[in-house]
Amino acid sequence: MAASSIDAQAADAPDTLIARVLRWAAEHPHKVAHRFLGSDGKTVASNTYGELEAKSRVLAAELLSGSSRPSGCPVLEPGQRVLLVFLPSLEFIVAFLACLRAGIVAVPVYPPNPRGLAHHLRAFASIADTCGATAVLTHRDFSSARRLGAMAAAGARALAAVMGGSAGGKSEWPDLPWWDVTSVMSAAGHKGHEVAAPAGFLSPTPRLMADPAFLQFTSGSTSEPKGVVISHRSMTHNLRTIVHALRAGQDTRVVSWLPQYHDMGLIGSHCGLLFCGGTGTYFSPIAFVQNPAMLLSIMEASGASHVQMPNFGYALTARKTSSCPVAGSSGGEAGVAGLAPVAHLFNAAEPVTSAACDAFVRVATMRGMRAAAMSPGYGLAESTVYALECLTGASQVFGVGTA
Repeated sequence: MAASSIDAQAADAPDTLIARVLRWAAEHPHKVAHRFLGSDGKTVASNTYGELEAKSRVLAAELLSGSSRPSGCPVLEPGQRVLLVFLPSLEFIVAFLACLRAGIVAVPVYPPNPRGLAHHLRAFASIADTCGATAVLTHRDFSSARRLGAMAAAGARALAAVMGGSAGGKSEWPDLPWWDVTSVMSAAGHKGHEVAAPAGFLSPTPRLMADPAFLQFTSGSTSEPKGVVISHRSMTHNLRTIVHALRAGQDTRVVSWLPQYHDMGLIGSHCGLLFCGGTGTYFSPIAFVQNPAMLLSIMEASGASHVQMPNFGYALTARKTSSCPVAGSSGGEAGVAGLAPVAHLFNAAEPVTSAACDAFVRVATMRGMRAAAMSPGYGLAESTVYALECLTGASQVFGVGTA
């Protein structure tokens, strides 16, 4: 699709996330929108705004036409619900944007254990039943893991039967078609400009702004998962509020390991970044927990300006890096200015403690960050994500000395 065509259609649309992505694709198609890092901190995948627009457009068209849908999967229609089951990757956000563009209601969920553990499948089945899901969208990585997990689970049951024991009970996946959209995304980079877009899906019209954009489910850790309906209007208002409050713009650089299906990760780290037209660097939560020290290294290397994570992430990073130099520095003067670009650290999603904030600020200010960049906040899924933030900064809230 020509840039002028994208720009013309975006100009007629309300100021939604999709309208913003179309705008950035027209204005700077070669700018990197987001990149994903492996556990070694090296880039394994990336998308420019032009590639993101093309991939999400092609996938949206494919979801509505169904030409490559798997056997047993019906042609999807606007308004239908589909579960998004993706391991941490950039493919998730492409699928999410494609659903928005197609008018299909995405339901991001925690990827259930591929071995079919009972408690994971119960929560997964509960969400599928509650939202009335029509299909499951996934990618090759999870499809492969699920097939291997099913084989392992079947083997365990067979062994238990022979030995006269128990394999821990049989758990069933919901009876839904699984659609691996990896090949569609891969091909989009080559043929994206050739694929015609179905009329009306490029961005919600004012008439549809009150309709559901996606469904956000709670974790189900204390009870059955509960769904929250997020409308296009609520999502747009929340994103606009976040971008304004965090003073984010096209020069914003986000670094995040947050789960993509969680509201702070999805809205705050991914959609907020795309709404303001910046560049995001992402990596897996597992990689972060295994090596918390990589966070500061990635922040320094990418020139991070905005970071969001829960309280434990700040405490863990401080504890594991308090005596470690930032990668690429000698631990002395060479690393002092490494975190100077950081403008905003958001601490939310769980109770905020002064000890965690103080500890992280002590470590980060040694690397050039301003103490006032730390801001505790409060959010909730019922409000899309953003509810309230203390913009005065941790230096005033917790008495941390300023740098």
